[in-house]
Amino acid sequence: MVYFGLGLGALLIVIGALTYWLAPKVGPNPWFGLRTGYSVANREVWDKSNRLGGVLFAVCGVLECLLTGLVVLVGADARTAYTVLFGWLIGGALVASAWGLVYSRRLALGTPVARELKAVPFRWTYVLPVLVSAVVLVAVALYFYPQLPAERLATHFDMEGNANGWMSRNEFMATFLALASLFTLLDVGVVAWTTREPLIAIDRLGNSWWMSPERGLAFMAAVMTFMNLFFGVLLWDTAQFNLRGAHLLPMNMFIWIVLPILVVVVAGFFLLAQRRDLAE
Repeated sequence: MVYFGLGLGALLIVIGALTYWLAPKVGPNPWFGLRTGYSVANREVWDKSNRLGGVLFAVCGVLECLLTGLVVLVGADARTAYTVLFGWLIGGALVASAWGLVYSRRLALGTPVARELKAVPFRWTYVLPVLVSAVVLVAVALYFYPQLPAERLATHFDMEGNANGWMSRNEFMATFLALASLFTLLDVGVVAWTTREPLIAIDRLGNSWWMSPERGLAFMAAVMTFMNLFFGVLLWDTAQFNLRGAHLLPMNMFIWIVLPILVVVVAGFFLLAQRRDLAE
């Protein structure tokens, strides 16, 4: 439990440090840093947004470490401690991201690109793939739910595929679906907001590559749809192990899957983006 909490805290601190230091050096890009359409409005907004975001994530990491000490001090049982520590990881990251979004929006609304963009009309193609994939994910959860053990469900595994973390069925399903739903809610929220402020949906790479709000929404829908489907595979794998004692794939295969995912995302960006002079 102690290593778990301190590890999460250290992870947030490292993410914060990299965001603060590396993102301004890299510049606006579609893959790394505190990324919103607002933050990529121009280089100044990007740099300021990521420096603030880096500080916020590092603070969340420090608080995670302090929270770890607190749950040990009060003698919380392992299940409660893991719930609290993981809850702060998600909650703290959301708070930091929301704070960074508000800050970058305030900076970006006065930029030239914000003034030239026109409102984007709503289209079902921006949300329908994500909603369908979310329904598929829920259907997988409902299918496996009555078959899974109620009190002791293996939910975390080491690199050899052996279980080293357990939850009750209800806790796992509630936590898993709540986490997975963030992708669907994010997509729907951004689409709805883009009808008012299209700036939130743009994307860019340096001063040469530009993705319009319309294409940005299509790109986001594709990524979020894939994330829902990936969560469905993870849920299926967890159920497979608990019901049959074997994983769908070796654990290291899930890590190697990340590489082709990144290739597809990068290729998708260049497929939808356009070359444009974005001199500040």
